[in-house]
Amino acid sequence: MNTWEQAEGSPFPLGASWNADASTFNFSLYSRHATSVHLLLYRRDELDAPAHEIALDYLHNKSGPVWHCRVQCEAENEWAYYGYRVDGPAPQPGYDFHDFDFQKILLDPFAKGVFFPPGFRETLRDDLVPTPGKHLWESCPISLVNSIGKTTHCCTMAATW
Repeated sequence: MNTWEQAEGSPFPLGASWNADASTFNFSLYSRHATSVHLLLYRRDELDAPAHEIALDYLHNKSGPVWHCRVQCEAENEWAYYGYRVDGPAPQPGYDFHDFDFQKILLDPFAKGVFFPPGFRETLRDDLVPTPGKHLWESCPISLVNSIGKTTHCCTMAATW
C-alpha cells in the first residue's frame, strides 16, 4: 500500500471496505460533478445526528471523479453507520439532471444490504405520501445512512428523523 493511500484512502474499491491489518475503513464514492463531500459517522445507539463528520479535501481525498478517505477504527468510537453529504452545481443547462442538496444525507450506492430500525416501515408508510408536482424523494422527511459493521462487512441503511 502506498504512503498516500495510508493517509488519504484509496479510490478503489468503491463503497466502504475494511482493512483488518491496519484496523481502518476505506470509504470511496464516485461523483464526477461534486464540489464538496462530507463523510458522516454515526454510533449504533445514536442515529439522530452524526457523532463525527469528515470534510474530504479535493486536493488530498479525490482521484479523478472518485472521493475517498481512510478512517482509523478506535474501540471507543464504535462507528456503526455512515452517510454522505454531497454538494455540487445547481441545476443549469448541462446540469439539469443534478439536484445536489448538501442538507440531505445520502446512501452509498455501493451498499450491499439494508437495515431498518424498529418502527421504520410504519413511519415510511405514513410519511411517504407524494406531494403533487414533486418527486417522491422530495416529499420524504426521512434521512438514510449506511452501516459499517466490522463483522458483516456490509453496508446497510438505517432511518434517522
